[in-house]
Amino acid sequence: MMMFLQKYRNKMTRFKSVARMGFDLLIFASLCLSEVALRKWFKPYKRGFFCDDESLRYPYHESTISVVALISIVLAVPSSVMLAVELFKQTATSLGEKRKSGANKGCHLGRRLMQSYTQIGFYLFGLALTLITTHITKYSVGRLRPHFFAVCQPLMSDGSTCSDARNHDRYVEDYDCVAKNMSTNSIAQVGQSFPSGHASIFFYAMVYVAIYLQAALSTRASKLLKHLLQFIFIMFAWYVALTRISDYWHHWSDVMAGTILGTLIAFAVALYISQLFARKPTRSNSSLAPKPPIKPSSSPSSSAKSANSPPGVLPAYTFGTLPYIPHPHAAAAAAAAAAAAAAQQQAQYAAAQTYHNYAFLTDMQPEAESNFQSSKLLKKTILNLTTFVVLLIPLIVCEFVIEPYRRGFFCNDETIKYPFRGNTITPVLLGLIIAVPPLLIVTSGEYTRLRYKRNTNDIRCLWGLIVPLWLVNCFEQLTYFTFGLLLTTDATEIGKYTIGRIRPHFIAVCQPQFHDGSSCSNATNQHRYIENYSCASTGYNADDVRQARLSFPSGHASLVFYSLLYMTIYLQNRIVWQKGQLIKPFIQFILIISAWFVALTRIMDNWHHWSDVLAGSILGTLAALLTAGYISKMHRSPPLVLDGLPRQDTSATLNEVLASTPPPYTMDQKIKTFTEHQYSSKV
Repeated sequence: MMMFLQKYRNKMTRFKSVARMGFDLLIFASLCLSEVALRKWFKPYKRGFFCDDESLRYPYHESTISVVALISIVLAVPSSVMLAVELFKQTATSLGEKRKSGANKGCHLGRRLMQSYTQIGFYLFGLALTLITTHITKYSVGRLRPHFFAVCQPLMSDGSTCSDARNHDRYVEDYDCVAKNMSTNSIAQVGQSFPSGHASIFFYAMVYVAIYLQAALSTRASKLLKHLLQFIFIMFAWYVALTRISDYWHHWSDVMAGTILGTLIAFAVALYISQLFARKPTRSNSSLAPKPPIKPSSSPSSSAKSANSPPGVLPAYTFGTLPYIPHPHAAAAAAAAAAAAAAQQQAQYAAAQTYHNYAFLTDMQPEAESNFQSSKLLKKTILNLTTFVVLLIPLIVCEFVIEPYRRGFFCNDETIKYPFRGNTITPVLLGLIIAVPPLLIVTSGEYTRLRYKRNTNDIRCLWGLIVPLWLVNCFEQLTYFTFGLLLTTDATEIGKYTIGRIRPHFIAVCQPQFHDGSSCSNATNQHRYIENYSCASTGYNADDVRQARLSFPSGHASLVFYSLLYMTIYLQNRIVWQKGQLIKPFIQFILIISAWFVALTRIMDNWHHWSDVLAGSILGTLAALLTAGYISKMHRSPPLVLDGLPRQDTSATLNEVLASTPPPYTMDQKIKTFTEHQYSSKV
């Protein structure tokens, strides 16, 4: 009877799994059919236009990233990443379980594939939501693309065209597209500019992958490797979105809206549908002995446990929670006889638990400890340097290999007719502003922080050298800062070279000459978009002309906002002044107002449009917040290793005191005094 019930339960479980999978496929198929029906049976809103609207007079260019490439990338890349990560995760788990119990010798391929199917299914569900939302918005708004006149060549109902003077300053709604050299599909898409589909889909895909890696991938050797992968995916989406502007398929506001839409859906799906960061419940095992409760005070039984435990074996109440802290007088004070029940309970519990050694070495010889720390630091440093080299590659390519995108212009565009002026903040001065304050603040901050904890004499022995702990912390914090600085620089350079926006002093520096012999003084060129031209550049060199095409975004704004805002966050989270409460806010204000001033000088010097400075400031601010919050994680109190305490307690009281501190941990003066008091009261 029991076997029959067990078989029935197994069949019902399989039936529920198949039914759940069938419902998932049905929902996904309905979303796909909705997308097909939207494209086939609905037409976009037909929006009118003004004949003298220069934002619609751009030439037609083929897409840098075609629709076929778009679909292939957003389907293949995220699915491959999730499949690889899930297989890696499950393989690691299986190996760990093998080492623990010797069981689970199978590869559990079905469980791995089911987990991969679940994660990919969540991603595809969000992708379908992004597609439907984007196309509903496109069809409802019907905004015209920048190349509208080149593709449509509109003919009004009265037979006139935009070349007739009577149609100037007139809003035209009754028209037909009569272009004979354009395909039907190109004409049909000319009214689907807002929002950018490439931007929304790519940003959804790449942001979701970045969030997935944050939740699922663990790189213990070097935490910067995971963030480098995330940055590569985000920069890919950033590049694709910018090509939609340089290809004249979208206005900048279309791309911004698509970027925001895709990012929001990615976060919504990751947090509330797939629940990537939700804690998974652990399976309970009734055969395991329950974990003994922590007792508030020392007792003969607890002393006996620690006395009879062999070296390197933790007492039952410390397994998986805190490292064992031996007491030099524990053996003398312990009772000779230990309860057999307690020993049996400890043996059962130890067999069922995993021993976590958090590298808390109490009796290790100095030479062995030095070699261990040196080897670990060397491996981490090599991986971090490799990450930095990878981030330097885009900068080298942009500076020495490729040229910025050659964008055209309108002769009557007054925003590019400003005079040329020198830099108020030169590149050398900018470098000093970016580098010197972080170096001074981090160095003094880490020393002050350990001095406040009365731990400035703590040292590390690395490669035979005595290195203060505060100097090690400085190196770590500056490594995170440099990593974020390189990310910001790469994002800025990719934007500059992809967009190729013209600076406000472009006409003064370039002095353009047209290939047909005309110039901007001719009346026929006033509303004409010029692409075929050369720069006379009298009084300027080739580098000045090249720099005149690198307006968006502002490099000064992005770098200075990243650097000084990052230092503002650093001061807020790492430094404590008890004597002067206004000192820290005052320094933070100086940093932010300095970044604000540097950014404003780019508008005053006619080197950037206001939108370039705004975009650079936002880019630097986001980079600082992400680097501080998810890479350096400076909002968490960094652990300091507990070294050389003269008296160390083995009782549960100390474990209760340190229970809220993640290992490895430090013992400040208050806890140390409390521990000594507890010890003296017991002995």
